[in-house]
Amino acid sequence: AQTIKASGTVMVTMESNDNLDLISEFYKNELLANVWTITAETQSQVNSGMMGAKGLKSVIVNIGMGGSGKSIIGLILAPKQ
Repeated sequence: AQTIKASGTVMVTMESNDNLDLISEFYKNELLANVWTITAETQSQVNSGMMGAKGLKSVIVNIGMGGSGKSIIGLILAPKQ
């Protein structure tokens, strides 16, 4: 995992052995359970993503296929624009 912080924005990149659908479902359920509003969703065979908002914050979740059959998860938490 890699974490970068800049100007109130936090970006995290991780790898997982789980498939895109399972990871996407996990993050969607977690966002909804923590009272985030999902504002956009996209999905294809090789990529899945969603955007959300809560109060003064926004979140972007991006999941894609990485090397060696692993999934790459990118999370960005930023002040709402």
